[in-house]
Amino acid sequence: MNWVLDALYKVMMATAVLGLVLVVSVVSWQVFSRYVTNASASWAPEVAQLAFVWTALFAIAIGVRQRRHMVMDAFTSVKNRGVNVVLNTVAAAAIVAVSAILAWYGFDSLSVSYRRVFPALGIATGWMHLAVPVSFGACVVFGIEGWVRTVFGRETKDGLLERMEAVSGLDLTDPKNEEAR
Repeated sequence: MNWVLDALYKVMMATAVLGLVLVVSVVSWQVFSRYVTNASASWAPEVAQLAFVWTALFAIAIGVRQRRHMVMDAFTSVKNRGVNVVLNTVAAAAIVAVSAILAWYGFDSLSVSYRRVFPALGIATGWMHLAVPVSFGACVVFGIEGWVRTVFGRETKDGLLERMEAVSGLDLTDPKNEEAR
C-alpha cells in the first residue's frame, strides 16, 4: 500500500511542479505578447487559471502528505507520546473531515461546471473544477495515512517523529527515552 501512496504523491508533486512552470511560462508569454507585440493571446489567461488551480490544490494535498501544516507544527513540542497521539488524532480527524466534505461538494458541483465552457480554449470549466475532489480526496487518504503512521508506527522521513527528535535532541527510538515519547 505504501508504494501506491508514494506513487500518488510523486505524480501529484510532478503535476504541481509542471503546473507552476506552465503558469509562469504562460503569464510571461501573455505579458510579452501584450506589451511587446500589442497582440494579447486570448487563451493565456484561461490556461494560467487552469494550471494555477490544479497546482494550488495539489500543493494542499502534498502539504498534508508531508505533514507540513500549522496543526502538526504546533504539536511538535509535545513530548508525551499519549498526549501526542490524542492531539494528532484530533487534528487528523479534522483534516480528514474537512477534506471529505470539500471532496464531496467538489464532486457534486462537477455536473454544473461541465456545462460551462472556457471561451478561448473551448473546453469545459469542469476540467478545472475536477481538481477540487481529486486533491481533497487525496488529502483524505494522506490524512489517514499520517494518522496511521503516528499512532501505529514510525513516521516517514519528513514526519512528526523526526521533527520531535530535532526539537528535543533525543533519539526517540531509543528505549531509554520512552517517557519522552
